[in-house]
Amino acid sequence: MALTVGDIHWRYDNLNSELADLVDDVRGQLGARYAADVDALRLYLVQYFNSYRHCSEKQGDSINPIGASESGLKRLKVRWTYPGSGKSGGLRLGFLLDCDERRVMLGYGRRRRDTSDSALRAALDEADARFSE
Repeated sequence: MALTVGDIHWRYDNLNSELADLVDDVRGQLGARYAADVDALRLYLVQYFNSYRHCSEKQGDSINPIGASESGLKRLKVRWTYPGSGKSGGLRLGFLLDCDERRVMLGYGRRRRDTSDSALRAALDEADARFSE
C-alpha cells in the first residue's frame, strides 16, 4: 500500500537557529505560497519513499542518499527549487529519515550557491541528537 503525506511524521520543530532563519526567509519570500510549496516538497518525498522503500537509491539529481548517521538514521540530500528562486537560488536540504518508523526531520538547509556535502553531513550528524527529542 502506498504511503501518503499523512502517513509520515514530519519534524520541523527542532531546528537550529541558522536553519530556522533560512526557513523564515523562504517563508517571507513565498508569502501565501509557502504552505503549498511545503506540501509539494512533502509529496515529492513521499513519492520517493513509495518508489524506494529502503531510502537508499538516488533519484536523478534531486534526491541523493548520503549514508547513515551514527544512530543509523538515513541521511538524504534533496535539491529543491521553489518558485521565483531562479537557477542558482534553490535550496539544498538535508533530511534525517527513520524509514521503518516513517519519521522525517529537516536537519540542514542552505541556498544552492552556499552549500557543500561536508557541511550537510556535519549538520545532519549534529541534528541526529535532536531527532528523538
